[in-house]
Amino acid sequence: MMAIRPALACALALVFNLAAPLCAADDPAGTKPAVAKDDTATRVNPFFAPSPLPFQYPQFDKIRDSDYAPAFEKGMADNRAEIEAIGNNKELATFENTIVAMERSGQLMTRVSRVFFSLAGTNTNEAMQKVQAEMAPKLSAHNDLILLNGKLFARVQSIYDKRETLG
Repeated sequence: MMAIRPALACALALVFNLAAPLCAADDPAGTKPAVAKDDTATRVNPFFAPSPLPFQYPQFDKIRDSDYAPAFEKGMADNRAEIEAIGNNKELATFENTIVAMERSGQLMTRVSRVFFSLAGTNTNEAMQKVQAEMAPKLSAHNDLILLNGKLFARVQSIYDKRETLG
């Protein structure tokens, strides 16, 4: 029993000696600011441009919870303008200027949605849940604007009606 006590004492001493530097202040002179600098005004939302990473993987190290709502709002506005332009196109409807254009529209929405909904389903938090609750009705209305757009439907219908001759 006596042999265990010195070993235990050595182990505890080792643990405390290793842990002590972790508890020490890393700025003993107090030169660091108490509050982190707010870079919100100069910071660019990482969703607003395609990622420079291979395969446009998201830059998770740059994404903040506060980036999602503005990206959704701008994405919906951009997508709405793109869809309106397709629907209002005066040229004869073709697969290229209608279907392909629709597929290429909404790139910002695609970027933010892929990241947000993947994380909201797997690694959520209160801020993301708040964004989800705030954006759900807006996203639903946005999708309705696209799906129920009469001009867009007419263009798609005209292409569908010519499907036998399009090759």
